[in-house]
Amino acid sequence: MAFRGDPPHFDPAVTTSYYMLGAVGPVYDRLLRPKWGSYANPSTPELLPDLPLGGVVEFGTSSEPIVAAQEAVEGLGLAQIFDVSLKDLLVESPFHGHIAVMIMQGEDAPQWTNRVDLDDDVEDVFGLRVPRVTYKNHDFELRASNEVYKPKMLELIEAAGAEFGFFQPFDPSQPPASRHIMGGLRMGNDPSQSVCNRFGRFHDVENLYCADSGVFPTASGYNPTPTIIAMALRTAAAMVFPNEPEKIFDQVG
Repeated sequence: MAFRGDPPHFDPAVTTSYYMLGAVGPVYDRLLRPKWGSYANPSTPELLPDLPLGGVVEFGTSSEPIVAAQEAVEGLGLAQIFDVSLKDLLVESPFHGHIAVMIMQGEDAPQWTNRVDLDDDVEDVFGLRVPRVTYKNHDFELRASNEVYKPKMLELIEAAGAEFGFFQPFDPSQPPASRHIMGGLRMGNDPSQSVCNRFGRFHDVENLYCADSGVFPTASGYNPTPTIIAMALRTAAAMVFPNEPEKIFDQVG
């Protein structure tokens, strides 16, 4: 986090690396045998041309036999009512072996109202104001999820033979779960509108750089690690050759 001036500056580009447009859990009558395959991650194009943001669709099954066994033990009491043994549960794996997942992970559109600042009312144990994150889904995300991707995902799992499916998150108005929190130190040329310059150097703190995903002004629907590595290498090169990081290639030629 970085703040400028008085009142504290906030970076309006607090984003996640993806937002979960929707995850549908198809349930199949047949045993899927999840250990025999791996996830499939096809790219998806923009389906709303007026707001063109895309992402990826993931489809796969559980490959966690230990978790499946733990859940079988937890469900044994109910299973025994129907004369189903623990061995039967482990072999049939109703909690994992018959359930797949299809997830649409899309680009999180940046908004000026999404921000990090200091809370006016809450303090930590040292009497310092605590950070506050304000986040709301963009209208595009809700439209794309409800009008396009959810119906399409239901159509796909039905064609694949699913008996039924269920969506998560159940309440589309709630911010989705995410594994890659990014932004907060947005890069830009204007110090009044950004925290770092285009090479990751802080506008207001001399010789301090950000070399991770905090500088991203927005985030795609893809895993960010390769981009973070590329940005970190570019920032390191800019430390050696200020404003001309490409000169590093002359040294490693």
